[in-house]
Amino acid sequence: MSKQDTEFFSSTANCYGYAAKCAAPGGSGTACPAGEKPGSDAADYARRLRDGVLADGGAKVKLLLETTAQTVTAGTIPTPRADWYLIALLVKAEGFHFVRRQLSHFGGEPFWKWKQGNGGVVERNAYDGGAKKWIRVTNAEFPRLVRGDLMTDMPGYRGWNQLYFFEVAKSGFDVTRYT
Repeated sequence: MSKQDTEFFSSTANCYGYAAKCAAPGGSGTACPAGEKPGSDAADYARRLRDGVLADGGAKVKLLLETTAQTVTAGTIPTPRADWYLIALLVKAEGFHFVRRQLSHFGGEPFWKWKQGNGGVVERNAYDGGAKKWIRVTNAEFPRLVRGDLMTDMPGYRGWNQLYFFEVAKSGFDVTRYT
């Protein structure tokens, strides 16, 4: 790939809204699992975010795997059931980020996509500085993405600790917002 590949989703949905397929989450794009805010305990914050996704999604979401950015491998990334899709919640003490795995609309192996903030743009590839080219982030490349070895727009992927993989019903779910 010779350049960055993007698509438009929504001007008001952040990464969480995009992962949940919720284009108009309210709160001017400040959607957060169950409205959680960072606290002083990073491990507790990660658990609250995880539980917030489960509360927001209800029967439309199931937790498949808890792991870390340092230990995740392509082989440990779970497979969702038929007609469901996969999202990953990335957590560090300062905040969170979501990515969604693309299953259709494109040929080839499924790949990960993400939305950086509320500008409407969804990124569909990352820059591999070693190979000097843009690449799709398949499961094989996902560990490199979450460890910061591939370049993306800000906030980027350095410093993530905890990872949670969820399967989500094809229709997605509504998300909450900061209160």
